[in-house]
Amino acid sequence: MWQKNGGKLYIWTMLLTTKLLYILLVCSVLYLPSDSEQEDPAWMKQVELADTLQKQKHYHEASDHWEKAYSLAQNEPDSIKNWLLFRYLYAKGVGYNYEKEGITFFEKAYPLLPYSRLDTSDQSTFLNTYYHFLGYNNRWEEALPFAEECVKLREPLNEDPPLAYLSAVHDVAYINNKIGNYPEAIEYYHRSINGYIKYNGYMDNEVALGYNNLAFNYGLVGMANKSYEYYMKAAQIWRGIDLADNSYLMTVYGNQMRWQKQYGDHAAMEGILASIREIVDSKSKNWGNKNRLIANKNDHEHPTLLLSYWKSCLDYYAFKSDIYNIQNYLDSTRQFIRNLPQKPNDNVLEYLHQAYSVLGEAHAETGNHEDAIRIFRAGFDQMEQYRYGTPSPHQYAKLAKSLIAIGQLDEAGQQLQEAFRKNKNPANLPQFHALSAQLYEKKNQPDSVRFHIGRSLATLCQNDDLKKDFTELTSSSFLGKVNRHYVTSLSANGHHLLRLYRKTALTDDLRNANHLFTLALEMLNMYYLGGPYTDALADMQTAIHFGLVECQTLLQRQKADHASLATLFENLENNRSQHRWKKFIKHAPSNSTTVPDSLRDAEAEQRQLLVFYKQQLAKVDKDTLQGKQANQWRAKIHACETALNDIEEQMLALNSQYKMLSQGMVTTRTIQKKLPKQVSMLRYMFTDSGAYVMRIDRSSLALFPLGRTDSIEMLVGKATKQLQTRSPDYYTTATKLYERLMGAGVSEGLKRYLIIVPDGILHQFPFEALTKTENPSSFLLHSHTISYAASTSLWLAQKGLRHGQRRSFGAFAPVYAGGVEKERSVSPQRLAGAKKEAETIAKMLDGNVYQHNHFGKKSFLKEAPNYSLLHLAMHADVREEDSENSSFHFGDGSRLYAYELYGMQLQANMAVLSACNTGYGPLQKGEGVQSLATAFTYAGVPSLVMGLWSLPDASTSGIMVDYYRQLINKKYKHSALATAKANYLKRVENESQLQHPFYWAGLIVSGDIDPIHPHYNYWYWAIAVGAVLVFIFILRIRRRRQVNISETAMN
Repeated sequence: MWQKNGGKLYIWTMLLTTKLLYILLVCSVLYLPSDSEQEDPAWMKQVELADTLQKQKHYHEASDHWEKAYSLAQNEPDSIKNWLLFRYLYAKGVGYNYEKEGITFFEKAYPLLPYSRLDTSDQSTFLNTYYHFLGYNNRWEEALPFAEECVKLREPLNEDPPLAYLSAVHDVAYINNKIGNYPEAIEYYHRSINGYIKYNGYMDNEVALGYNNLAFNYGLVGMANKSYEYYMKAAQIWRGIDLADNSYLMTVYGNQMRWQKQYGDHAAMEGILASIREIVDSKSKNWGNKNRLIANKNDHEHPTLLLSYWKSCLDYYAFKSDIYNIQNYLDSTRQFIRNLPQKPNDNVLEYLHQAYSVLGEAHAETGNHEDAIRIFRAGFDQMEQYRYGTPSPHQYAKLAKSLIAIGQLDEAGQQLQEAFRKNKNPANLPQFHALSAQLYEKKNQPDSVRFHIGRSLATLCQNDDLKKDFTELTSSSFLGKVNRHYVTSLSANGHHLLRLYRKTALTDDLRNANHLFTLALEMLNMYYLGGPYTDALADMQTAIHFGLVECQTLLQRQKADHASLATLFENLENNRSQHRWKKFIKHAPSNSTTVPDSLRDAEAEQRQLLVFYKQQLAKVDKDTLQGKQANQWRAKIHACETALNDIEEQMLALNSQYKMLSQGMVTTRTIQKKLPKQVSMLRYMFTDSGAYVMRIDRSSLALFPLGRTDSIEMLVGKATKQLQTRSPDYYTTATKLYERLMGAGVSEGLKRYLIIVPDGILHQFPFEALTKTENPSSFLLHSHTISYAASTSLWLAQKGLRHGQRRSFGAFAPVYAGGVEKERSVSPQRLAGAKKEAETIAKMLDGNVYQHNHFGKKSFLKEAPNYSLLHLAMHADVREEDSENSSFHFGDGSRLYAYELYGMQLQANMAVLSACNTGYGPLQKGEGVQSLATAFTYAGVPSLVMGLWSLPDASTSGIMVDYYRQLINKKYKHSALATAKANYLKRVENESQLQHPFYWAGLIVSGDIDPIHPHYNYWYWAIAVGAVLVFIFILRIRRRRQVNISETAMN
C-alpha cells in the first residue's frame, strides 16, 4: 500500500518537473535577445538627450528631442506615450520664457500630470511654472486654482526649511490681490510672513517683502492704519539688512509716499523723497534685477523703476499743488514710453495713466475743474491709443466729481454709473455712494440723497440690512476700516443730511447727521497717528467740528440739554491734535523719574544727530549745486525723526498722565473740577464756515455761535495790524471785535478770571486789549484777569506742575554791538531797557544775569537747565515759512534755533520770553501758532510769558520789573501780569499815546498760573490750629465738670 502510493507520487513529481523545464526552455528561447534588441530603443536615446539639454535649460532643443522620442514610441504602452508627451509639452512651454505662447502647451500638459512620473515636489514645481505663465500674462483668475493646488501639494512634504511651500503661499496671496480678493490676500500674506519669521528670523528679505504687500492690501480694504504699520515694518527691515538690490527700499518708500500724500504729511514726504533720490543717485548697473516686486520677467533694464521714481516725485509735487512740475513729469513719462525699444506692457502704461490722473487731480484741488476734466479725458484717450485696459473706477469717480463742480450733472451721473459698473472692490463703494449723494443733492432729489447715504453706510459696514436710523451705528460697525476717504464720506453724508434738515425740518435727518459727524470724528482720531496735525487732517476736522456744533446748536433750540452739550465738548477736545501736550509731558517733571536711562540716552543721541543733520542741511541748502548732499541730509533727518518718534512713544507709555489724556479722558467734569469757582474758560472754535465759543465754569456749560469765521478773522487781522502800528483807529476796531467775541450773551455771568483757549488767528491777539466803548478805561484788562492755554489737554497737563521748589533765577540779556534799539526786534542792536530789566529782577530774586557779549548759545545750553526761572530779554527772529528755524540772537553772533530747544530738558517752572514775537509765528492748521514759545513748551516748561509783537524796550522793562515784584508778593502769574499792566496805565494816564495797547498788551501769560513758589494760606492754618485748641479746651472743661459731679455724688 505504502509502495503503491509512493510510486504514484514519484510519477506525478517527474511529470511536473518535466513540464516546468519545458516552460523555462520555451521562455528562455522566446526572450533571448537578438542583436537589434540588445541596444536601447531609439526613443530612449532621445529621452537621454532631451533630459541633458533640459537640465542645461536649453528648453527649445530639449523639446525637439522629447517630441522625437514621443514619435518613436508610438508602439509603446499609453503610459509611456503620455509620459513623453507631457515632457515634450512641459519643455516646449517653459522655452517661451513666460510669453503667452507658452500657455497653450501648459494647458495641454496639465491633464497629463498623473503620467508625468514626477514626485510631489516636482509636480508642484510644474504647477508653480504654469501659474506664473498665466500671471505674467494677466490671466490671474485662471492662475489662482493652480497656485492653490501647488500649496496643497507642498504643505504635507514637511520640508525643512519649507521655503518652496512658503513661496507658494506668498504667490497665492499675490494672485488674490490681483483679482480683487483682498481679504484672502491678507490671510495668505500673514501665513507666509509667519512661516518666514519662524525659519529665517524677523530681519529677512522675504518678511519685508510680505509686509510691503500686506500693507498694500490693507490699504485696498480701507484699513489705512494697518497699511502704515506694515509699510513701516518693511522699510525698517530693508534698511537693516544687506540688500543685493536697493530698489526694494525705493519701492516701499514710494508706497509710503503715496500713504503720506493721503495723510498730508509734507515733512514726511520730503524726507522719504530725499531717501528715494539718494537710492537713485547710488544705483548700480544691475539695479532692479533682483527685485521681485517688479512684474518684469526679462533681463533688460527695468523701465518701471525709473517710472516709479518719477511717480514719487509726481506725488510730492501734487501735494504741493505744483502743476508746472507735475506737467513736466507727465511730459517726460510720455516721451520715455514712446522711446522704449519694445512695446510697453501694462505695468509701464499704468504709470502714464497715473501721471494724467495726478495732473487732473491737482487741477481739481485748485478749483480748476475745466482743466481737470480735459486732463482726465486725455488720459482716457491715451489708454485707447495704446489699447491698454480701461479707466479705473476711481478715474471715473474723479471725473464725475469735477463734472458735478461745474454743474454738468447728467454727464457726471453717467461717469458715476461707469465707476459702479467697473468697480470690483467693495471698499470703494462708500466713497462712490457719498459722491452720488452729492450729485442728487445738486439735483434736488432728497429721497435719492438719503438712499445713497444709506448705501454708503451699508457698504462701509458690510450690512445690507442697515436701517434708516443711523444712530445705532458705532465705530466697531466699520470692522476696522479707517482711511481718509471714509472720514470725508461720513462727514460729507452728515452735511448732506444737515442741509436736508434745513429744507425739510425732519428731525431724523438732524439726529442722523449729528451721529454721522460723531462717527467721522471718532474715525479721524483713529486715523490720526499722534504727531503734528497735517492740513489734510485739520481740513477734515474743521468740517466735522462745524457739522457737530451746528447740529448741537439746532438741537439746543428744540430742547436745552446740558448732557449732550457736555458730550459735544468731550468729543471735540478728545479728538484733536495730541502733539503739543505729548511733547510737553515727555519732558515734564512728572515723567522724569519714570523713564529709564537707556531711553533717555537713546533719545539724547538721536536728538544730537538730528540737530547736527539740520545744521548741515542749512549749510548745503545755500549751495544749489549740492543737491545730492542735500538729499543725503534730508534722508538722515527723516530716519532720525522716525527713530525719535518710536523712542518718544516708549517714554510716554510709562507716564500715567499721558495714558489718561491719550485714552480720551478729558471730560467736562474733569475740566470743571479743575476750574476754581471764580474762573471761566472760553474755548473758541473756528471752522471754515462758522465760529463758536464754549463757556465753561465750575457749574455751567454754554455754547454760543459767533457768526461767520471769515468776518471775525478779518476783524482780528485788522485789529492786530493796528495794534502793531500804534494806530488810533484801533479802538473802533477793538469795540467791534469785542461785540463779536464777547457779545451774544458770552459776557453775561462771566467770572472775573478768564482762561482763553484760542483758535486760529486768535492765538496772535491779546484779549486784554479789547474794549467796550472805544475808551482806554474800558479795556477788558480792567474787568477781567486773563491767562491763555494752547488747548484744554495741554492746560490739564501743565496745571500745578513743578520741577522742584527751587527759586533760582537766571536772566539772559546779551550785550549787542551797535547802536541802541527802541524795540526788541530782529535787529541785533543794544537793548538798554532789557539790560537794566535783567539786572534789577536778578537783584530782586538773588539770581544770575548772563549779559556779556561773549556769552552765546553754547553757554545758554549749558546754564539754562540749572534754573527754575528763566528770563530771556533779547532779540529774536521769527521765520514764518519755517518755524523750526526761528531763533534767539546772542551777543557773540550765535543763534539758538527752535529745533534745538525741542529736545532740551529744562528744569524751569516758568520761562519769561521778554523778546519780540516770541508768541508769534506761523499758524498751522490743527496745531495753532508755531512760535519760539512753543519750543519751550516742548522742552517741558509749564508756564510761559511771551511777546506777541516787537515789544517796545522801555515800557516792556517797566512792566517786567513790576511783574516780578508782584510775583514775589505771592500773586498768581496772570494776576501779577495784569497788575503790572494796570500800574503801567496808571503811570501814563496823562499820556494818551502811551496808553495804546501796543505799549503794554504784547505780553501774555500761558499755561500754569500758580505763584512761583507754593502759595500757602496761613489764615487757614491758623483757623484750623485754633479750632483744634478750642476743641481740646472744651474737652478738658467737660472732664473737670464730670470729676466735680462724681465727687459731689460720693460726698
